[in-house]
Amino acid sequence: MAIINKFVSNISAHLKKVLQHYRLMGQENVLVSDKNMEEEFIRELTNKLVAKLIPAAIQAIDTILETDIQDYRDVECLYVINGEGKQLSHTIMKPRIMVEQDENFRPALPGEDYSSKKYFRQAMKNKQELYTSLEYISKATGNLCKTISCAYQGADKECYVLCIDLLCRF
Repeated sequence: MAIINKFVSNISAHLKKVLQHYRLMGQENVLVSDKNMEEEFIRELTNKLVAKLIPAAIQAIDTILETDIQDYRDVECLYVINGEGKQLSHTIMKPRIMVEQDENFRPALPGEDYSSKKYFRQAMKNKQELYTSLEYISKATGNLCKTISCAYQGADKECYVLCIDLLCRF
């Protein structure tokens, strides 16, 4: 399965590069992707969420993520992982995101192990620095996405990792 996911991810990345050279009629003057704007968006979103999550009780995390995900068009999912790599929150999904109707795609639940995921390990290693994964097919929805992760210390002095799955658009 990992080989198939890598193959599909490589094809998707290549297709995205090809399609970035084209524009829809009527949008000839619109930039297809602006890395600086994307980085600024990611930094602002992460800072905003972390500021709300730091003082929050564990029971309030889902509510915070559910409220904030409504404001961001390109955010597919939000979730928090504890310092041992176990998912702490539910996978909070944007209600309007199209989900592949297939038994292979389902959102992760609290307790799932992320300790082997690079975006978890990098966030824990490089505290308070943002890590952006390569593009991949989401196991929650079947959409092409990438994960932004950032470690933070909660008010309880425990370490957590905020994960933001962004839809990849071209």
